[in-house]
Amino acid sequence: GLRVLRAVVREGEWRLPITWVPLAPYPRILLRSSWLETYTPPMPHALTALLRSLKAGKFDLVHLHGFGHPFIDAAAAICRMLGLRYVLTIHGVPYTPFRRRWLLPPFTLYLKTLGWRTYAGARAVMFVSEWLRRYFEELYGPRDATYVVYNGVSLSAQQLAVKPEVKAACRLPPEAKVVLLVGRVIESKGFHLVIMALPRVLRHLRNVYVVIAGRDWGYLRRLLELASKLGVKDHVRYIGPFRAEERGSVYAMADVVVMPSLIEPFGLVAVEALLYGKPVIVSRNSGVSEVIGRLAGVRVFDPSNIGELADLILETLSGAGASSSRADDVERLLQDFSWSSVARRCMEVYEHALA
Repeated sequence: GLRVLRAVVREGEWRLPITWVPLAPYPRILLRSSWLETYTPPMPHALTALLRSLKAGKFDLVHLHGFGHPFIDAAAAICRMLGLRYVLTIHGVPYTPFRRRWLLPPFTLYLKTLGWRTYAGARAVMFVSEWLRRYFEELYGPRDATYVVYNGVSLSAQQLAVKPEVKAACRLPPEAKVVLLVGRVIESKGFHLVIMALPRVLRHLRNVYVVIAGRDWGYLRRLLELASKLGVKDHVRYIGPFRAEERGSVYAMADVVVMPSLIEPFGLVAVEALLYGKPVIVSRNSGVSEVIGRLAGVRVFDPSNIGELADLILETLSGAGASSSRADDVERLLQDFSWSSVARRCMEVYEHALA
């Protein structure tokens, strides 16, 4: 459902009354599809609850999160109907229509109608990267009141110090070199690119293993089939999703973290890896590359070039590539990507939108 928040900052203290606006249940076990969940429209009782909440709240400003979601479009339409001002944060671009070609015509129609209306009606639009802002400028043309507000990370210096060994749980030999992939197991994350690069890597370093950590959204089977076809399945491990308190353990076993996304509006995984002192190889099709691309410990590659990716993995694992992140870079990342920094930036946007 949609969480409707009204936050008042007073002497550094947040008061957050929360109203839950539930979506009608539907047979998730039958759908078994994350993209279909995304495009499921809100039911009438959810729209009624949303309308009631927005009317009763007496809000000065409403902050909507998302693009390409029917519930967000409904919320924006209700705001316009009630004369409420709203700002919009766009976290990403729906990737499914570009993969499922039969969805492309209705999605294109959506972009020209409901999507455009939601976007144009916002008093201000926040993007999680400059890359994403450029994408929407190409889509809709320039507009006033657009801002880049990067995502935040919930890490502290104490958490960074906790790195228990977990290689044994992955059935890895003691001398294993680990290429870590973190995130939802979906096609747009580009994990298949690393598996395609693995045969070339193994010709030079036989003790390299790819470890995938994250929730499977139905793509894992195709990854494992690809690994079998290429003869590298014995060098691929899947450990599933992990809890927040296990994050340090997951990153601790990595010798390099690769974020090979085909399309990634931001990419917090790369920031987290640097905060844990790990070298990172990141796709240039990601918003985060514009922020960390020049830092020590970071290499940027073209996701259409598998050979370049394999060479960067080999260079990093052999010690000839990027080193670990420096302490001063880590300190700056902790400051720049703290939630307090994100909140201050959002407050600035709110003030501009209400001016």
